[in-house]
Amino acid sequence: MSFAILYKADKWVNRILSYPGIDKNSLTQKKINWFASIAVTLMIFCVTMTYHLVFPQLRILIYYGLILTAIYLQGIIFPIFFHYSGVWRAFIDQSLVVILTFVCILLLGGIPWSGGLIFVGLAQVFFSLNFREKRATILIFILYTVTILTAGLLNPFLTVPPEMTPSVNISLFVVNLLWIS
Repeated sequence: MSFAILYKADKWVNRILSYPGIDKNSLTQKKINWFASIAVTLMIFCVTMTYHLVFPQLRILIYYGLILTAIYLQGIIFPIFFHYSGVWRAFIDQSLVVILTFVCILLLGGIPWSGGLIFVGLAQVFFSLNFREKRATILIFILYTVTILTAGLLNPFLTVPPEMTPSVNISLFVVNLLWIS
């Protein structure tokens, strides 16, 4: 019974993600990316809602999580309607995540008070290895490096919001460290 459901689900996913001329390997890669997008989007949304319930005063992180959810939601919707979406759409999404994470790190008071958001940018570098396009990976790495260096240089001038307590910082740090591992 469960095998039949999985078989039907697989056929449905093949139907919505395939297009004329797509080869089996490309379809498999597209399915892997699509399922990963679903998993990442759901996880980010769940973590955001949990933080909304546990730490409702952390508006910076809640807005950050909701914007990330919207960015990653594109990875679920776009492949269904735009069959030929490729590396550069994902590159733009990941670049937006790196930039948004950088802004959030600054708003939280810098790298030491970012709750490990520095790992989110690093994850984008690792995820970009799936692009099969070296230029995109190199550009993501450069963008990540520039944001980290800039955050480090700006650190003495940043202030930590009162709601970013040490307990909130460490809990978010643990969540982000587990997320990337």
